[in-house]
Amino acid sequence: MAALLEEQEKPSVAAGVYEEILEKEPDFPEVHGKLSLALYQVGDGEKALHEAKLAMQQNPDDAEAHRALRSLKAPRAFNRRCSWH
Repeated sequence: MAALLEEQEKPSVAAGVYEEILEKEPDFPEVHGKLSLALYQVGDGEKALHEAKLAMQQNPDDAEAHRALRSLKAPRAFNRRCSWH
């Protein structure tokens, strides 16, 4: 259901579904990763980064979790380097 909501470009609703799943099953790295992406799409970068870290901690071999974490960290690093303006 949440994946369908993402396809319909409703990431905030999808994030809510993922959060409900994680309330019942917190050790679900794939859902943490999907929640991370949904949160990023709605502009909650801090929480998205937190969820990506959880996904990677729960499944360190997940290449998708590593990519998501790098993607979320990259804009933050760029903003820190450019903050002298």
